[in-house]
Amino acid sequence: MLLDLPPELIQLVLKHCTCSSYIQAAFSCCTLLDIASSSREVILHHLHRIPGGNSSLDTLKTKELFRLLLRRSAQQLFWAQFSATCKVFNFESEAINARASSLDPGGSNLALVLRGQPTVYRFHAGGGKLSFTGQLQPPWEQEGVVEVLKTAIDENGGVYVLQRFTPAITEEDLEAKHPFVMHALHSRPHGIIYLAHYKPHSSGHRVRACTFPDHDGYEPLAFAVGNEDTFVIAWHRSSEYEFEVVLYTDLLESTENETGTIVLMYNSRTLRHECGVCPDGDFRRESDAACDQQSLADLAFNNSCREVLYFHKGQTLYRSFQMVNTSGPINPFGFQPNLHRVRFAGSSLVFSISVPFFGSRHVRKEDNLVTCCRKYLTLGIGSRKYPSYGPCQEELWTVACLLKSEILCQIPDCGHTVDLEGARQLGHWSVAARLWGFQKPTNSLGCIVAASKGGTRIAVANWNVLCIWAVEPDSLIENNANCFYPPFSWSTMTEVIELRPTVLQLHAVCFKLRFLDGEDELLALTDRGVVYWDLSPLGRGERTTHRLTPYPDDLKMSNQK
Repeated sequence: MLLDLPPELIQLVLKHCTCSSYIQAAFSCCTLLDIASSSREVILHHLHRIPGGNSSLDTLKTKELFRLLLRRSAQQLFWAQFSATCKVFNFESEAINARASSLDPGGSNLALVLRGQPTVYRFHAGGGKLSFTGQLQPPWEQEGVVEVLKTAIDENGGVYVLQRFTPAITEEDLEAKHPFVMHALHSRPHGIIYLAHYKPHSSGHRVRACTFPDHDGYEPLAFAVGNEDTFVIAWHRSSEYEFEVVLYTDLLESTENETGTIVLMYNSRTLRHECGVCPDGDFRRESDAACDQQSLADLAFNNSCREVLYFHKGQTLYRSFQMVNTSGPINPFGFQPNLHRVRFAGSSLVFSISVPFFGSRHVRKEDNLVTCCRKYLTLGIGSRKYPSYGPCQEELWTVACLLKSEILCQIPDCGHTVDLEGARQLGHWSVAARLWGFQKPTNSLGCIVAASKGGTRIAVANWNVLCIWAVEPDSLIENNANCFYPPFSWSTMTEVIELRPTVLQLHAVCFKLRFLDGEDELLALTDRGVVYWDLSPLGRGERTTHRLTPYPDDLKMSNQK
């Protein structure tokens, strides 16, 4: 129907549609591509309305302007929902346990757990593929049931596996020589929960393991690894409403038993106990803290293991944090809520903030005075609520924003560097931009957030919907001084820059999310497998499924379009 119109009217239609629709229409057929790429007025119109800056446009030829428009549109992911390549990796007959599986902090290494199997399979993601790198077996050869509860990968590539072992042998069995097996025999019917640490690159591939005799009958709610000698577990026993968060440090290799497993000894300290507060102090009402323990979903270390972040069900960001000293006493006043007052649209809203995902540092000289300036960008979730006249507050609406903050230092040769994790403690934040289209989660998983290493992409998975915002962090952190974002990017109601997302359908429930080394490669752990997205503009919108065979001697992948 559009081709039935004269070229002048087609140009008018292309001018008044969105830039995304303009690009999509231009590449739908050769005739429209010729009209769209030859109309200088239409191209300039769209260039003035999208981020990228408008200096020196008049000196470019029409074809150069069109190529520039395509590059900027690709940077803003304007047609990624049509061009992005999606690959789903799963096993042919076994289902992946997404809750127990894990991604490393960099996102390129995976520890995959199959439902009902004790083996953990290691893969490396890169180049649009998942490459098998090994499998991790339980550190014994005894009959029984092994259930993998949780896994984690540290920065050095070591894999931690939290497992439950219930032996199927009797105490009189002469083969029950492993100390963990003997412990499990006395712990029945619940079995024994133990932690195995695998160092794949160590000589002999020896396994280090430890048990938790002080928590027999408990279930691990959350588990996080800081480094090779530090981890934290949240324990829960529903029958007696007992709850503890325990920090484990100073892992020492004590003995090596007959099976070759190294038994670990550790120091443990309770960070929070059954009423939901610090053992040595209370920062709020006990009833409120007890409610939090029922909804605890995850833990994470931050700032070189000096902080523990507490994530709760149905939340996007961590709700509270605790200052810890891995080699000293626990600070009784180190547990604090993740709350910050930030001005937005003329109102003071309560924001929770994430660990900053982008930072910059520059030194400026003015009147012989040297100033070191470090600036940071983070994600914040703000809420406006009714005035509180009782224990409940009804939430009106939720907004997601990119927040900025800065630190100034006037000490010559201060030696400061960008410290993203340490910058979480900054107290003064202001709004740099709003993430338009963010939806408050309505499920217990909450929203899963990931940022690319360069800070140019923010991805939020809400159940089975993935929203990705294109970001120019250098411009936002400098108050758009280079005019990268045109006036059309500003909202007249909120008076801030509004970023619009690209929305992708996962067709699966997302549990974990990471960007790979590139800014346009994204990996998601879902209930239907591992989903890989390539957001680069060279894609053709292909959707393929890749079958994995979890055997090191016969690992093949077959494509099914």
